[in-house]
Amino acid sequence: MDLSHAAFKGECEVNRVNEVLTCAAFCSNIWRMKYPHLLNVLLVVLLMAFAAPSKANQQARAGPIPDTIWSAMQGVSWHKTMPCPRREDLKLVQIPYVDFSGERRSGPLIVHATLADEVLKIFTEIAIDGTYRIERVALIDAYGGNDFKSIEANNTSAFNCRRTTGAKTMSAHAKGRAIDLNPLINPYVDKSGTSHKKSLGFVTKLQRAKSNAAGLIKAEGIVVMTFRKYGWTWGGEWTSIKDYQHFSKDGR
Repeated sequence: MDLSHAAFKGECEVNRVNEVLTCAAFCSNIWRMKYPHLLNVLLVVLLMAFAAPSKANQQARAGPIPDTIWSAMQGVSWHKTMPCPRREDLKLVQIPYVDFSGERRSGPLIVHATLADEVLKIFTEIAIDGTYRIERVALIDAYGGNDFKSIEANNTSAFNCRRTTGAKTMSAHAKGRAIDLNPLINPYVDKSGTSHKKSLGFVTKLQRAKSNAAGLIKAEGIVVMTFRKYGWTWGGEWTSIKDYQHFSKDGR
């Protein structure tokens, strides 16, 4: 399969999305007054349409978060009551990837604005290599901001303003400085194991060494090598616990 850089840098075909978002922005002011209960439904539908993986040959890009997406994030992945980044400190990145069927796709990640271009480079390099597969890429808001549900769908995601698992400190995901890849196949593993039944075959070093599952992150594979090249750390190299899905720019 030809996965040339030029293929991922082709003309962006997002007119339909732009039209939908423009319509939503116009309608939301009216609906907010007359039909407040239906406005949330509209936002969720639009979020699912825009924030889900696309088979369209969209150009890899990074930019501001559209108004409709930002509205849908409120109280889901972004919370007024928590120390979340400002809107201008985050960016929406449309990354290229190869799915489990070998199809070229693009999908959205929200990351810290200072890392947007870097994240774009990382995933473009991984996609051009073509050996690593990602099942799906969608914003965590498509799963109600629920990490467990997103993991069960084996969804690759980034920003979610939440606390670290099992701790009171804010997660690197809350800062837009961490990304989880194929989390069902690359589980978070502590002394009690994993919370996901479908991940039980990917917990131990021996299991992972023997597995040829699509999306499995290998210690010396293209994913770890590319993230490491740009100064990111991999949770699969942690000692007390293993977080095989997790890549972070600030080491946690």
